[in-house]
Amino acid sequence: MMLNFLNLFEKREEKKILDPFVGYGTIALFAHLQGFQVYGSDIDPQKVESTIRNLKWLINDLKEPSPLLLDARFKKSEINALSKNFEDNLFDGICTEPFLGPFYTKKPYYIDGIELIEEQLDPQFEAFFREAYKILKPRCRICITTPIISTLDGGDVQIDIKKHAMEHNFKTIPMINKKRIVNKSNIKLQFRKQHIRNIIDAKKGQIFKRKIHVFEKKSKEQKNEFQ
Repeated sequence: MMLNFLNLFEKREEKKILDPFVGYGTIALFAHLQGFQVYGSDIDPQKVESTIRNLKWLINDLKEPSPLLLDARFKKSEINALSKNFEDNLFDGICTEPFLGPFYTKKPYYIDGIELIEEQLDPQFEAFFREAYKILKPRCRICITTPIISTLDGGDVQIDIKKHAMEHNFKTIPMINKKRIVNKSNIKLQFRKQHIRNIIDAKKGQIFKRKIHVFEKKSKEQKNEFQ
């Protein structure tokens, strides 16, 4: 579902897309298939090397010419050092799934979920939006996932992603416009007459759910309006 974000772009061959938590390159491979110029980074150099290898395999399998300086597009980088490794205002979009927490085989306690957010996820997302503002072009967008964790004793816990986005001059973009809902001919499909600002990717009973968001970098004019 998150990869559908890439379908929003026109003139894809001119667009530079970054995955700063590239892992083994799933998003990068899909973006290349869609015709984008793909870039990536990861704190783990072995994953960066694996992504480059997987991408080269795909390009060879498609019998396409290798992009110029392909290896240089993928770098070992901590999330708080993205602007040291990539130029300012370089990217047309960022599509990524960051570290969301450990794999839970059973529900954690509420306090453990809060501790995960405060000690690991909040610093990660704060650094991500701070760096993303530098390397993303104005009015360009981010598609990113956050976790929802069902706990044993206190309901669901989740990160306040909107707070981090707003602090670094990003605004929320609705993923489904309310007009698309209100205009449904079947009255049963008019279930929410408001913008849907994120989408939850989950099955009933899951401990760990994903919430998908889209944010847009404000232009200098928009930024000044709120100062």
